[in-house]
Amino acid sequence: MQYYWEASHFKKEFGNIVLDEIVGVSHHEKMYVKLTSNNIDEHLQNLKKDRAKFIDTKSYRKEVFGIE
Repeated sequence: MQYYWEASHFKKEFGNIVLDEIVGVSHHEKMYVKLTSNNIDEHLQNLKKDRAKFIDTKSYRKEVFGIE
């Protein structure tokens, strides 16, 4: 949790990233998806795939920690 103190409180660094995004000067990897009627279905499918991968503990450990 690089940018969070715990699940509901983010650190100053993350706040600065958000402000950079708002004013259009961000140099960070996109941290959000702008949802439209054209991409909502694809986005929901991606969320379902990510959730399934997270629930699959073996796959999750491999992706996050590089172990099986």
